[in-house]
Order: sequence, then C-alpha cells, then structure tokens
Amino acid sequence: MKNLSRHLSDPRKTPQSEPIPGRESQMEKNVAGGFTFKTGDWERFDRFLIIGTEGGTYYADERKLTRESADVVRRCLAVDPARVLARTIEVSDQGLAPKNDPAILALALAFCVPMGLPDLRVRALQKVCRTGTHLFEFMQAVRSMRGRGRALNGALRKWIDQRPIGDLALQIVKYRSRAGWTWRDLFRQVRPKPPAYQQISEKALRSDEILGYSKDFDEEIVQRRALYTWVASKDPKDVPELPRVVRAFLRAQSAELKMLPALIRETRVPWECVPSEHTTNPAVLEALFETMPMTATVRQLSKLTAHGVLPKRRDDAIARLTSPEQIARARVHPVTFLVASGAYELGFSKNLTWTPDPRIVDALDDAFHIALQTAEPTGKRILLAIDTSGSMRKGTGCNGIPLFKLAAAMAMTYVRTDNADAMAFDIDPALIQRGVNSRADVDGKSSVSAGSSPLPLSTRMRVVDAMRAIDTLRRGGGTDCSLPFKYALERELKVDAFVVFTDNETWGGNDHPTQAISKYRAKMNPKAKVVWCAMTAGASSCGDPNDTRMLSLSGFDASAPSIVSNFVADRF
Repeated sequence: MKNLSRHLSDPRKTPQSEPIPGRESQMEKNVAGGFTFKTGDWERFDRFLIIGTEGGTYYADERKLTRESADVVRRCLAVDPARVLARTIEVSDQGLAPKNDPAILALALAFCVPMGLPDLRVRALQKVCRTGTHLFEFMQAVRSMRGRGRALNGALRKWIDQRPIGDLALQIVKYRSRAGWTWRDLFRQVRPKPPAYQQISEKALRSDEILGYSKDFDEEIVQRRALYTWVASKDPKDVPELPRVVRAFLRAQSAELKMLPALIRETRVPWECVPSEHTTNPAVLEALFETMPMTATVRQLSKLTAHGVLPKRRDDAIARLTSPEQIARARVHPVTFLVASGAYELGFSKNLTWTPDPRIVDALDDAFHIALQTAEPTGKRILLAIDTSGSMRKGTGCNGIPLFKLAAAMAMTYVRTDNADAMAFDIDPALIQRGVNSRADVDGKSSVSAGSSPLPLSTRMRVVDAMRAIDTLRRGGGTDCSLPFKYALERELKVDAFVVFTDNETWGGNDHPTQAISKYRAKMNPKAKVVWCAMTAGASSCGDPNDTRMLSLSGFDASAPSIVSNFVADRF
C-alpha cells in the first residue's frame, strides 16, 4: 500500500519553496523563489521612504525597484492622499531616512495625480523641500512626469514668497544651481511677486507673522523686491537694498585672499559662497569652520584635517559632532556619520591625503549612536540575528556599503543598551540541495544550524569595528530566515526577543520562519517576540500578519531602536 500522504505538506513544517497549507492567500513567491507573506502597500511605502531604492538590490536593479515603488506610492495616494503626505512629512522632517530623495519623489508623485488638499500639499513642499537643492530635485522629478500647472506654480510661489527673506536669500546664494535648474529658471516659471505694503490687511499687520515676514514690513518688502529683481536679471549687480547675505556673497566672490578670513567672520557666509580656489587655504578654512553647520562639518572633515585646521580645533569639532541639539537640528541620519567615519578613517581620497585623528573617529562613532533615537534599556534577553547571505552582500546607496555591514552597525545600539547577544546566519545552497539541515550532519561536530555562528559584538566596540567583525566571517550563502530560531533552540538559549536584520528573500529552509519560532516558543519561551528589520524596499516579508508577537519595520529607520525597545518591553 502506497503512502500517499507523503505528497502533502505539513502545516507545522513546510519547505520555504511552498506556501504554508491553509495560508496560501496570505503568501506569495518572492524574487528568490521562496514563499513569504505579502507586504501591504503601506508597509512598502514606508520602506521606500526610509530605505529608498538607490543602487537596487541583489534581485532587482535600481530602475525596476524605483518603478515598482512609484506604483506603490500611486496606489497609496489613490486610497488616502492625506496619509501619504503626512507620513512623507514625518519621515523627512524628523530625519528618519538616510536620504531625502525618496520623500522628494513621493511628493512629486503627489503633485502628479488629481487630488484636493492644496494646503497640505503646500505644507508638504515646504517641510520636505527645506533647501534649494531639495526644491530643484523636486522640480526635476515633477517635470519628468508632468508639465506646468496653476496648482504647481502656486505651491512653488508660496515656497518662495512665504520663506523668511534672510533664509530665502541664503538658499539662493548657497545653492545657485542644482539638477539642471537655476533660481532664474524657477523665477521665470513661477513669477513670484512680493505683496505691496498697502495689500496687507490691518489684521495681518497686528499679527506676529504674515507670509513669513517680520513686523518690519517696509524693509522686508523692499529687500524682497530687490532680491527678486536681482535673481531675474541677466547681469545681477550689487544694490544697497539687497539682503545682507547676498551682498556678503558678492563681496566674497571678488575679495582678495588675504581679506577673505576677516570677511567670512564678519558676514558668516557659508562654504558655498567662497570661491572654490580659496577653500584649501588654512586661514579661510579655519574662518569657515567657526560657523560651519553640522552637515558641512561632517562632509569636510577630511579637508579640515589635511589642511591643518582640525589639529588646532579638534575639541571644537568633537563638541559639535557630539552635540545632540545640533544633530537633531540638522536632521543628520546615523548612517551619515557611519559613512563619514569609514571615509575619514581611510586617510585618502581621489585628490587628498590626511592622517586620521582617532578622537575624531571616536566622535563620529558617538554621533552615530546619538543620532539614533535610543530608548531606555529593556532588561530583556535579546538575540540579534544578521543575515549574511549573498543577497545581503549587495552594496547600497550609502557609499556602496553592503547591507550586512549596515545591519551590524544598526545592531550595535542594542548591544550598547541591552548588552544583546548576536549571531550571523546564511546557508550553503549545496547543503540545501542535499537535504542537509545542520552542519552536524556533514562533519559530525556540534549541532549548530547550517551556516549559523555567534557574532562577537561587545559594548566597547566601535561601529566600524562591528562592521569589520562581521566581514571576517566571509559568508555569502543562501537565505534561510528560520535559522535564528533553530540556533537558539539547539543551544537552549532563553531569548525574550529576536531582532532579525534581513532582506526577507528567504528561500532555503525546510520550514518557514513562523513555524520555526512556534517550535522555539513551545520548548523555550512562549512569549518570545520577533522584530523583522527590512534592509531593502522589496515586496517580501517574513513577518506573520497573524502573530501579535511579531513586528516589522524598516531597518534604516532612525527611530527603530526606540520602537523596538517599547515593543520588547511591552510599553505599547
């Protein structure tokens, strides 16, 4: 008699190449060939805003992933445009994403679909496009998808007219051209006009602010008219009515080198206003450094060191880099400090060499953790699991840093706050083809799940050291996201929460992650929680939508540590 039941799948142990019996409608085949849970449009929208699509993934190039993400944004706009705009503002304004580009593209898409909410769109434009660079990138994105229109021009006109005159003038001289656009191009399209003094109502005159102007309306309107005329002119010249920063810019452009340091200290002009041929002069660099914003300081650390400024002003640089207030005000994402640390520690670039200062490297490491919204320790036993499979070795838009290294960096905050243990996992495809589940089946050694191994992270490690530690493992096999739970079960580790960093493209296991955690809960801890930290903007998800003890979020989210801490500690 034949055993026909061997052809059926066990709902408790199902190969990842098949959907779990009874849950077929909730699952779909991912790009790697395994079955994972469907990701809703709102979760994918969130991943796109925070992670982005630059550089693509192991399975999809940048073009394909961006087009798919744009379709997700359009579907979300069709369902709830107010929610799309509100979340875009939140992610951009709070600095939750490494780059602002995805938020700018989402905003551009919102201006390309028929919808109401004109006031919210204007507010989103002002909150997301905070600099001239952002505004020009938005214009480039919009013009690639639509033509001009009254609503678009009206929103752009309000961005210009409602900007405080000093800040508007600074944007104009600091970001003179970007993405193929100049301010003259924009003004010719939008045709902004400062209001006449007589057009301002008495009620507005009694208020603290109107259209971003101060109470001295006469002077503001005169300056604004002069600035608009100056921008639109083919041959702009210095006139007394121009805002102070514009006049300072014009002076800096024509000043002699020996006069520049004093002029910079007097007018506080930014780096971009100084002729590029003078930005390697030590005296000029030191004058610029004194009022240099956080982002510019991080970007120019190598040049400041190479030309002798930082050896003299090191303490000032460290104080600035590790200032929570300045980091929050500048909205610097932790990955920005991570990228800067890696580049600075190299000691050379294409046209420059320098001797890295170890204290500056340490300050960048501290700044990384300050930029993360770290919460109170949970007091729970946490196991960090980092996917080191081949698809996680793909470089990202963050200067080509592989995903598994970024995961190790983000994991360090949990090591510091909760002294969490860590492990790395992947699986050799050859073992899967042979039906082997454990290396013990191959070499007769201790039973450890295939490809799983401890990752020696400690509280005293710097972030760059954690990235080097995981790189020494030299992995790159297949993806099996059930391995962290098998690893803990086989070692009889009592874990309250698993935090898994992965691209979710699991395919190589003999059972699904949700089945593996069920077995762990049955034998070790019935209340164990799982946090899935997505490292790409793809459509796959290992998070079981029916499991209330699972949480899925974007792995690059600067607020992730706080969210995870609250989830693990049952604070929500």
